[in-house]
Parts: sequence; structure tokens; C-alpha cells
Amino acid sequence: MNDFSETRLELKNRKRKRRRLILTILASVVVFCTVYALILPAVTMEKTADEETTSAVAAAPLADLNEGISAQLLTGKTVTYQVLYDGSWITVGTSDYQTGTVNGSTCAYITSDTAAKYFGVYGYTPEFDKNISYSYNDIYTIYYKDSAEYVIDFADNNIADDTKIWLYKYNGTYAQKFRIWDAGGGYSYITPLKNSGYHINIKGGGSTDGTKLFLRHESDNSSKWLVQTSGTYTTFISANNSTSYLDLTDGTVENKNQLQIWTNAGNRYWRLDQIYEWSTATSETNSSGGSNIGLTAESNGNIIVRYTPTISDGDDIYHLADMPKLKKDGTHRLMNDITIDNAKTGFFITLGDVNSTLDLYGHKLRYNTDATDSNHSFMKLNSNANFTLKDSRGAAKESTEAVQTDKVYGNQAKWESAKKYLTYYVTESDLNADGITRTDTLVKHTVDLTNVGALESTGPQYPAQFFYMDSNSTNVTLNFEGGRFTNPGGKHILWSGADNPTINVSGGYFCGTESNAKGATLYATGSVTVSGG
Repeated sequence: MNDFSETRLELKNRKRKRRRLILTILASVVVFCTVYALILPAVTMEKTADEETTSAVAAAPLADLNEGISAQLLTGKTVTYQVLYDGSWITVGTSDYQTGTVNGSTCAYITSDTAAKYFGVYGYTPEFDKNISYSYNDIYTIYYKDSAEYVIDFADNNIADDTKIWLYKYNGTYAQKFRIWDAGGGYSYITPLKNSGYHINIKGGGSTDGTKLFLRHESDNSSKWLVQTSGTYTTFISANNSTSYLDLTDGTVENKNQLQIWTNAGNRYWRLDQIYEWSTATSETNSSGGSNIGLTAESNGNIIVRYTPTISDGDDIYHLADMPKLKKDGTHRLMNDITIDNAKTGFFITLGDVNSTLDLYGHKLRYNTDATDSNHSFMKLNSNANFTLKDSRGAAKESTEAVQTDKVYGNQAKWESAKKYLTYYVTESDLNADGITRTDTLVKHTVDLTNVGALESTGPQYPAQFFYMDSNSTNVTLNFEGGRFTNPGGKHILWSGADNPTINVSGGYFCGTESNAKGATLYATGSVTVSGG
């Protein structure tokens, strides 16, 4: 082959290589764009999820406080409402609070009308103000970087001008508990928990590196900080100078190392650990007939208010009789076992025009009486009463076994009160291979009700029945959704003379009575609509 031919061949090869290179690059671009287009929604969704988490943390500050603390700090005078539900605190809303005098003390407060807006569906009324507790919702212990021991502290627990701000080993005193609350304009004050009139301050208001920090009463820019949280760490930037940070002098981790401001140093990183100081709310009657509920002594920053739906003693049970206008779906939870020994005649509780629920929550409500009247009952249901009994926590353990016996019908159930065992029998019928005849098998059911919530009477004196409806009661509904009901020395669980009440049974165990009275579970003089069972 001559030189000219070789040159032409080389040119063709070069052109082929360039075409391959261009096609490879174009293909890579196409693949990249396609993959990016596919993952973009996921990236967007991930960012959106982070934003939603931050927003949720601002509304529910019991989550990781390092996600969205800035948003929380800027909410101003805000109350976050939480309620204990199935063993966890859930956030049910937020509102502003007011400032005034409750029981002679100036404080932040909310009204019972506001509390009912968020807690009413959980059974709250002003009678249950004692079930409300509160804390500042902006209290933190401030750790240095990754240290598990050293925190920001003010000298000698002395709240006064010119008290040094330094590092100190954690000891849990109030000198290490700070509130971080809104100072306006995007800035925050860092103040001792016990007195928000003093702040972590750059004495003299300067911005020179190395200027030491003290407690001071001034509320100008020398006491204001821009709080920024990224991941684990939080920084505090002075309102005097956007490059001046709250800093650990020389990065020396030791007791009494006084803090300072410094420009962009590596010793400016801190960790916030949110804490709470719970107090029981006090209240007084207001002019509208409700109550003002006193909260924190200082009316600044954020507050968290918690309501515990609790029936913890017989007096609380009796409050049901004093609340004829319970909220729809109002739920009252039993928080421990209760024994009520009642000597009065008639009815312990009378309910009408209500829609309420008693959640036994795995606990025992024992009701005994010395009253001798034949109609004595734990509860009388008047017109328009809709009452539900449930047990959201209790758990029964049931086992079954086939029984070899000629007597496959008519076997009597048995309640063993000492062991809390219920035994009953079910006859199961199976079609034989001939398609005509059937084989009946007796199956024994044994139920361990030890851990099931109960309404029971333990004596020595017993009510005639737990629930009573007379002929004047109309539009009455009684719902059994769970629990155990045992009245061994009485006559019935329910006695009804009402006009066609509705009894819904979707759960629960009726162990009846041990008397020979007719209708040991349900006795009715008229028609009754019963569903479930």
C-alpha cells in the first residue's frame, strides 16, 4: 500500500474514532439527564420531607429540637397544647396566651374556653384544671460541641450584672438552664431560667475579638443573638456584628473558662438539649363563668401545656355527674385501679344529654355499696345519654380445645373470680362427606382476664345493678366495646325499664352474677334493641 493510501486510511480511522467519541459523550449526556430526571422527584421529595419534619418539630417540640429550632424560636408568645393519648404525648394545637393576674400573681394565662377548644374532645372541662401542667417551651442545657460533660454556666448561680459566663462541668443546677426566646427581628435572648430580665451579654456592646461575656440586664443588641442550627450543632451570632460568634476561649474545655466573642473560630459550635420544668396549673373563676388558668410567671417566649385525661379517684368519677354538657366523644381514661365504697341510696352517677366514653385502660373500677334500696346502681342513664365503655389497653388471653364428651350441648359457663378465668363452651357443627349429616364437636374456651380492665363489685355489699334506665328514659344508647363486667352479689349488669333503648355490644366479657336472679346480665321490662355480642 502506498503512502497516500495509508494516509487516507488513517484519516478514516480518526474520523471513526471522533464519531465514536461524540456518540459516547452524547449517550452519556442522555443517560445522565434520564437518571437525573428520574431521581429528581426523589431528591425533591427528600427535601420536602425534611421541610415537613422541621415544620412538625416547630409544632411538636418534643421531637429532635435540632431540626427546626429557629422556626420554634420565632413563634413569639405561643402555647403548644399536648394531650396524653395511648401512652404518648400528642400535639393537638397552638395558640397565643394572655398576660394578667391569676390568684393574685401576674403571669401568662389561658382561659378554660381556650383549653376546651383543644382538650374538650378528651374530656376536659374546668373541673379538670388540676390535670393541666405547663413548662416554658424554650429551656435548654447548652453543651460544648461533642462534649457530654461541659456546658454553658453562669458563675456561682448568681443572677446579677457582671456575673461571668463560663464553661463548667454539668451538674444540673439552674446556672446551667437557659431559656432561648424571641427578641424580635429574627434574634433571640439567652436568659437564665429563673430570671429572663438578665441576658448573656457582650459587655459594653463591642465586637472586638476576645470580648468576654457576662450576665447583664441590658436588652439591646449586645444581648441579642442570631440562633442558627445545622445538623447537630448550633451557633450564636451577635446582633452587633454578623461575624462575631459566641465562642469558647482558646477551645479549652475546663471549668471556669470564660466565654467570649470571636470571628469565625472553630470553637463556636454548641449542642442544644431541650429540657422542661413542669408545674401544675392553678386557676380561678373568671367573669364569664369559666376559669383563667395561670401558667408561667414570665410572659415571654413559648409555653407548653399538657392535659392528662385522668380519672384517678372516686371524686373524679363523680364529676361525670356534674358535667351534663360533656363534649361529643369526650373520653375519660382510668389511670389506676379505683375502689369506691358508697353508702348513699339511689344512683352514684346520673348521666343525661351526654355523649361520653369511659376507657378502663386495663384498670379495675371496683364499686361497692352499703345501700339497701333495690334500685341502687352505679349509673343511671337518663334521656339522650350515649355512654360507651371501652378498654383500649387491656388484653385477654384465650385458648381453645376440643372436648371429648357425649354432652355437646347445654354446658354451663364458669367464672373463677380468684384466677380471673372465664370458661365457656361452643358447639361447632361440620358437614360430613355425605353432604347430609353433620358432626357436632364441643369446644372449650378458656379466657384469662387478669389484664383486662373491669367494672366490678367485690363486696361485701353489692349494687343491684351497674346500669339502670327507668321508664322516663328515652333515646338512650349504651355501648360495650371492651372490658369485663362482674357483679357477683348483685342481680344484674343492666336493668332497663326504658322505652326501647339501644345496647351495642362489640366487645367485652359479661361474667354476670352469682345470684339466681333472672336476667343476670340484662333484665328488661320492655323492648330492647341489642346488636353485636
